[in-house]
Amino acid sequence: MTDTNEYRTIPCYELEQFPIIGVYKELLAGKRKALPSGTWEKDENVIIIVRYALEVHLGLKKEQIPKINRGVIKEQKLWGALNRFKSIRKLIQFVYPDRYNEFDFNRVPINYWNNIQNIRNRLEWHLHREGIRIVEIPRKVNYDLLVEWGFSNPLKRHGHSPYRFMNALYPGRFKETDFKKIPQGYCKLSLYFGTKETFFCTFLQKALSPFLKECAKFFVNYFGRENPSVHRRGRRT
Repeated sequence: MTDTNEYRTIPCYELEQFPIIGVYKELLAGKRKALPSGTWEKDENVIIIVRYALEVHLGLKKEQIPKINRGVIKEQKLWGALNRFKSIRKLIQFVYPDRYNEFDFNRVPINYWNNIQNIRNRLEWHLHREGIRIVEIPRKVNYDLLVEWGFSNPLKRHGHSPYRFMNALYPGRFKETDFKKIPQGYCKLSLYFGTKETFFCTFLQKALSPFLKECAKFFVNYFGRENPSVHRRGRRT
C-alpha cells in the first residue's frame, strides 16, 4: 500500500496484520522501552498505531475519539505522535480527515474563548445537534449540560451562571427567572420590591439573616425532641 487513505479505510480488526502493531504491543506490555527510531515520521505508522490504540485497544466509539485527553495519550504511549502534530486535535484530524469539526473537540485553541462569536457558533452547533431551539434554552439547557458540551471556561467567566452566560451571547433575550435554577446571588424577595439588582438582594439576605436564624432556633427548641411538652403530648391517648 502506498496511499495513506487505504490505512484509514481498512476495518479496524485488520490492523493487527501490520508488523508495526506487533512492535507497539510489546511497548504496551513493557517488553520494550520505545518504538524504533523514525516510527512516527511515517504517516502510515501514525494512522495504523493511533487507530489500533483508539479503536481496538480502547474500543472507543466514533463520538468518543475526539474527546481523548493527554491522559489517554500517556496511557497508550502515543507521545511521539502528539509531539509531531503538537495538539490532539491536529493528530485526530490527520488520522481521521473530514470526520470531525472543531466543535467535536473539548480542547480548543489558545484565546478561543475570548471570541464571543466562537462561543455562539459552538453553542448553536450543539443546540442544532440536540434539536433544541434558542427559545427553549432556559427550559432545556442547564449548567451540567453546558459543562458536558465543553463550556466550563466561559461559564467560569460568568460566575458559573447559565443565565449570565446566555445573556452575554444573546443580550436581553432571556430573564433570570426564565431559568430553572436561579443564579447564585439572585433573590426571589426582590420581586416584591420591584428590582432585580443583586446588591439589593444581598442586602435583604444579610439584614434578615439574624431574624431567620432566631426563628429557626425557636422552632427547633419548641418542636424538637428535647422539648418536654412535645414528649408529654406524644404520650397522651
